[in-house]
Amino acid sequence: MEEIIRINLDNEMDLIIVHKRTMRLAELCGLSIASQTTFATAVSEVARLAISYGNKSYIVLSINVLRLTQKEIVATLYDKVDLKAINSDAYSYARRLLGDIQTDYKDYFYITTLRYKVQFGGIISKAKIESFKEYFKNEPSISAYDEIRKRNIQLLDMIDKVAESENRYRMLSDNLPLMMFVINNEGKITYTNRWLKEFIEAQGMVPTNISWFTLLHLPDYRMFYPDWERAILNKTVFKAQGRLKQKENLIWHLISIMPVKNDNDLVTNWIGFFVDIHAQKVVEETLRDNKALKMVQQELLAHQKELEVKNTRLSRQNDFIETVLDSSVDYIMAIDQDLRIITFNHSYEVLSGKKREEVLGESILDIFPVIKEIGTYDIIKDTLRGIPGHRPVHQSPITNRFYEVFFIPLSDDTEETYGAVILGRDITDQMQHEQKLKSMNEELLLRNNELEQFAYIASHDLQEPLRKIKTFSKLLNESLEMNEKQRDYFNRIINSSNRMSNLIRDVLDYSRLSTTEEQFVEVDLNDILNTVKVDFELLIEEKGAVINSEKLPVILGIQLQLTQLLFNLLSNALKFTKEQPVITITCRRLSFDEVNSVIELDANRIYYLIEFKDNGIGFEQQFARQIFTIFQRLNDKHSYAGTGIGLALCKKIVENHYGHITATSNLGEGATFHVYLPAL
Repeated sequence: MEEIIRINLDNEMDLIIVHKRTMRLAELCGLSIASQTTFATAVSEVARLAISYGNKSYIVLSINVLRLTQKEIVATLYDKVDLKAINSDAYSYARRLLGDIQTDYKDYFYITTLRYKVQFGGIISKAKIESFKEYFKNEPSISAYDEIRKRNIQLLDMIDKVAESENRYRMLSDNLPLMMFVINNEGKITYTNRWLKEFIEAQGMVPTNISWFTLLHLPDYRMFYPDWERAILNKTVFKAQGRLKQKENLIWHLISIMPVKNDNDLVTNWIGFFVDIHAQKVVEETLRDNKALKMVQQELLAHQKELEVKNTRLSRQNDFIETVLDSSVDYIMAIDQDLRIITFNHSYEVLSGKKREEVLGESILDIFPVIKEIGTYDIIKDTLRGIPGHRPVHQSPITNRFYEVFFIPLSDDTEETYGAVILGRDITDQMQHEQKLKSMNEELLLRNNELEQFAYIASHDLQEPLRKIKTFSKLLNESLEMNEKQRDYFNRIINSSNRMSNLIRDVLDYSRLSTTEEQFVEVDLNDILNTVKVDFELLIEEKGAVINSEKLPVILGIQLQLTQLLFNLLSNALKFTKEQPVITITCRRLSFDEVNSVIELDANRIYYLIEFKDNGIGFEQQFARQIFTIFQRLNDKHSYAGTGIGLALCKKIVENHYGHITATSNLGEGATFHVYLPAL
């Protein structure tokens, strides 16, 4: 651990020195203002106890090297008295700021250790630590005047920070050793801190509704009155030195008064300070050429230059943010709680036809009054209460284009909403594509309905002449005396008519499957399987078929279509078998990973896998997709009857039930059909 500086704690001035040097060390280590203040406040809270109750107290500020790239600032307080036992509240407050605080007792001293980690410790090298020691070693002594002056600058800076709460501001103003006041444009005092209030009451006056200059020695006020008038006219900061009347005495004070402006650059009031510089004034008058005072002036000048550098950096950051916003194709606008426009990007300039400089500080209702009529105003009010908003589709009454609009609350560290961001994204092209797709889908549905009606009508119209062909062929075959060749011709006509009739019937069934408007109901597949087996009872007995089946589930579906599905699958297994058929039907519930492995299935659903396995002739796996195509056959029609539509019907029925069907096989080794159906 590298010790940087040691400070004795004897009086209140030492507390100021501790706070200042803790802040400075934290700043040298690269901590943010918030982090500097947090660490210095915690250290000051414990140091104040040492000054009030301690014995032989001192504090050491150090830098501890944890690892090569990790370091921390350490403040170690040594005292003969157990300060934690005297006031545990101060320790509790410091612990809330920093987390754990280490306490110990060694060599007759109670030791309190406060730590704060440096985020980018790698930049603090050994040489950098030595430069810190050198800096504090050569740092000039701090006079009372110097400390008060710096406190005054810090206070002015804190007033500029909007994020500071009113309670902290009031506590600070009442505890700093200076007199603070607020005056209106007539110069009447509207607010005083505790110090000024007690000062005025001590003069026998009431601290309200009096002019600030009545507290001054009249000749002094007459001397700087023209400067005060000029500050009022130019709305600038006023500074002067004058004597305040304190009963029989005249006490020199540094007077600082600064304007507070609204968004329209109008001064609403003035904030002023009286800082007691009487002792310094006496020294100044007697030692006007004192070198120490010149050094103070040089230090103030250096501090001023440092502030100018920081202001330049801040300006560059603002320019960068504006560049990023203007580069976005989205429309981005920010408003405050009073609906005033804070900023908007270039896209909004193009949309509204107004320059950013023209509308900043203006009410959004004045720039876009139409938002009250289209409901946007109500969403904005909700957003300013911390409720995000979203309009997926919004048609602008200005451009008639479509936008997706987001309403995002802006909040500070206290989670208090101070404004809102309105972000609009042009989705006109997307809406047009969706509308075009919708029209094409509607047209496609219309064409499908026409095709279904055509298939239905054509199938019915074809059945009638076929029935006549079969009837008359049968009559002629029975009534005419023919030779063997002529009778073979009639048999072929009759067989062809039967195949054509079956084909038309299957086409009609396939066209009907495209209509899935029937009500889905709970269907027990076990009942359906039993019914289908009864239909094939004679064929099963004739072929000596063996059917082994597990218990099947109850699902939501269309009973007639599911009956057709099991009928076709069982018929297919019985048909393509030359020896004794053995058909095995199994069922199981799929796991989440299994569902995800089948890209045709919905990952958000639960599925059953029902498998139909036979010992038939099988097929080559390369034709696994082809067999589900309408009119596709892998075998000649003389060896095996059929129209080539059965498996296409199965595929259509499974898809109507939001499922999937596949097949696996090897030629001569049987086939397995895998049916995936959603569970209840």
